[in-house]
Formats: sequence, C-alpha cells, structure tokens
Amino acid sequence: MNVIGIDASNIAAGGGLTHLRELIDNYHEIKDQHLVIFANKNVLNLLPDKTYITKIGHSWLNKGTLFNMLWRLLLLRSSAKKHGVEIFFTPGGNFLPFRPYISMSQNMLVFESKERNRFPSILDRLRYVILEFKQILSFYFSSGIIYISEYARSFIQKKYPFLRHKKSGIIYHGVAERFNSSAQDNLKIEENFTKEKPFRLLYISIINYYKHQDKLIEATKRLNNLGVPIELHLIGPLNPKMKSEFEALLESANGSVIHHGKIPYENIHEFYGKCDLFVFASTCENMPNILIEAMRSNVPILCSNYGPMPEFFKDAGLYFDPINIDDICSKILEYKNSLSLRKSSSIRGLKLASAYSWSDCSKKTFDFIID
Repeated sequence: MNVIGIDASNIAAGGGLTHLRELIDNYHEIKDQHLVIFANKNVLNLLPDKTYITKIGHSWLNKGTLFNMLWRLLLLRSSAKKHGVEIFFTPGGNFLPFRPYISMSQNMLVFESKERNRFPSILDRLRYVILEFKQILSFYFSSGIIYISEYARSFIQKKYPFLRHKKSGIIYHGVAERFNSSAQDNLKIEENFTKEKPFRLLYISIINYYKHQDKLIEATKRLNNLGVPIELHLIGPLNPKMKSEFEALLESANGSVIHHGKIPYENIHEFYGKCDLFVFASTCENMPNILIEAMRSNVPILCSNYGPMPEFFKDAGLYFDPINIDDICSKILEYKNSLSLRKSSSIRGLKLASAYSWSDCSKKTFDFIID
C-alpha cells in the first residue's frame, strides 16, 4: 500500500486549514493509497472522517510552536515508520527529518523583505527572517516544491537560484462552491444602485500593515469631504498592535467606515453581494484567495497592482496603487461613474475565477507528491 503522510503540525486555522480540509474533502480515492495526517487535536477534529485517512495526534502538537518543532525533530520519524509512511507532504513548509518529502510555499511575507519591513516592530521583522531561513531549509532538503503562483516561484528562485534545479510545480488553490454566482445574479449591480445611496465599498482581509486599510479609509474620507457619498465596509480581524491607530482612523471617518470585525469563514460569502465595488488593496500575497473569491462572487473589483494579483485578475477590471490615496480616489470614482465598467468587471472576473477548482487542486497535489 502507498502511504502518504501529511505534516499539518503547524496548521491551526485560516487559509492553511481551509487548504488542508479541501484537499481531503476532494481527494480522488485511489486503490492501495492511504493518507496519514499528523496534526493537533483541534485540527484533526475539524477534518472529515474518511476511510482513506488515519488521523494521528500527540500531546506535544497541542502545546504551541516549540513543542511542535520538537515533535517533528524527535518523534515524527518513528511515528511515520510505525504507520508505514513512504513519503511526506508538508503544506506548512516545515523541514522534516524524513526523506522523501514534498514542501510547499504559501507565505510571501517570509521572502519579501520590502513588505515585512512595513511592520514597525523589529521583533516582527526578525520573526519573518527566521521563518525565511526555516522555509529555505525545508526547500533545500525536499524532493520537490509546490508553489501556488508563478509570481512566487519566480521571486523565490530569483532570490535563491539553487532552487531552480529543484523539482517544482504550480498548483493553484480552488474556490468553495458557496462563492459561486451566475451572471444573471449580478443584475443587482444596476438594480441596487442609486445616486442617493452611498457607493458601498467592501474589503475583506485581516487589518494589517501590508493590507493598507488605512489608505482606503483616508480615500473614503476625502471623497466624502468632496461631496461624493462613499461607505467603506471592512471585514477581518485586527492586528492588536494596530488597535489604537486603527480606532482613531475609524473615529475620524464620522461613520463612513464600518468595521464588522472577524466573520466566520463559512458565512463570509454572504457579504459580497452587498457591495457596489470590492476593493483588494494588499501589496503582498502568494495566491490572493480573497480576490478570487470576490471574482467568483460576481462583483466588480478594484485590484492592487502589486504582484501576483495581475496573474489572476488579468484584464477583469481596473488596477490601482494601494499606497497612493490620489490613485485610490480616482479609480473609485471611475467605477462609481460607469455602470458598464462595473458590469464588465464582474462578468470577466466570474469567467476567470471559474478555472479554480478544489477538486483539480487536490488531484494535482497528490499526483505531484507520488510522481
């Protein structure tokens, strides 16, 4: 029997958990192939129970980063041998004392020094430097690397040329079916829009330094001061280190900016249809899953011009510089004043997003692992 181990020891929540769960849910069962998943108790409880998987936990995996690392270094190999694992896949990009294993790149903050330097804390920046070293160590000893964008592979291989000779593949993430929308649905773009109502902007992402919600808030304030009614809705948890600064910005917006906080991922799709324009202002992504979810939701989108966004958004709408308030205001007005532009953006984005499937992602991932 071909047994594949999955090291999910450093996965706790968020995109990493979504990716792992979708890989398992959409796994194409193959005769004489079995999956053994190593993770903490909470993650294992959230994964589906399937005949083709075995879930393995350990008390150390429930105790945080240090114990996770010790488990990988001291106990992973013996546990893998006990369960007949022949090859490992580590979606979190860990170094494993087991050969062979396939590594994966999912976080570009680890590699883009310009972006991690937006964090004012030296400790935050140092943490990403350490993570970069750990990730490169994982890549170096791996039998192959999965990237989730061409942008990421090109950037990382340019920075570390020795990786160009390593087996690699680009496997895009999928989009959950609940984000799916038909072109007919988006007639609401015209029906819901009147000049008397504020033009509703939506941005879904963690409130963080490289996400640039502060620039969007300033642009919203400026347009309202010019007599253009704009309402900005922000969804996502707040980096605690930005709390005082962010709350001051919200107060200065006089009610034109609403922060909804963290919304459960299972409910997030309900918010896309409530906006006139979705704005994606991040300057650092590996694969921009939120952008693609918005595209699949059939809404017009104003998109950051930083990589890798053009790789996915292509010609589906307008781009802008997320750190230039003048450009943000200009592009919002261009969308606000053109119904045809909003319609064409939503239709084109929906068409492009239809290419991203979790079933396809799962199949390509496991084909790459056993190839």
